[in-house]
Amino acid sequence: QSEHGVQIYGNSAGWWNAQLSIAFLDYHFASRTDDEPVLLIWDEFSAHWTDEVQEHAVLLNVHLVKVPARLTSVCQPADISWLRPLKQRLRKHWVIFLSQQLKYHAASSSTAHFQLRPPSRGEAIAWATSAWKQLSISVITSGFSGETKTYRPDDHENDIIEQLESLHVVEDTVSDSDDFVEHLIAGTSDEQ
Repeated sequence: QSEHGVQIYGNSAGWWNAQLSIAFLDYHFASRTDDEPVLLIWDEFSAHWTDEVQEHAVLLNVHLVKVPARLTSVCQPADISWLRPLKQRLRKHWVIFLSQQLKYHAASSSTAHFQLRPPSRGEAIAWATSAWKQLSISVITSGFSGETKTYRPDDHENDIIEQLESLHVVEDTVSDSDDFVEHLIAGTSDEQ
């Protein structure tokens, strides 16, 4: 966190929960020097709305407001303007990472099966930090003004996918039979 100047929230379960919502509130609002009320707009995710979280927000003079159902894309600036370009920049880091692995494998003339290496936690944090810092102030503020800008991804990504397919790391098509959730549900119903 200190290396990149970011806050990282997580727990052993890998799910956002009420304790993380409280930690988020504390980080952003507990050390304010004034006691002006703050309005925080959150979606309907259950971990934002436990009694414990709502009581803690009151102590911090933070007024929580729920985004009306089906209006998240209209009411939350992140969804309106910066999440898409942020994810596209993260994807670009991922594509570069894949390209480097493929180049190394091709240059090695190895007959060994290609082994895709996942990014380390540190690499992923560095990517996220870099992607966020690449967003312009105008992109972020456009979420509050109703103006949005689009970002076009690089076509180089298709070449990466083709190389991964040729190495049998990914399949060239995805079908309903690849749906993990459906497999899980089918497996559960078979057991009953």
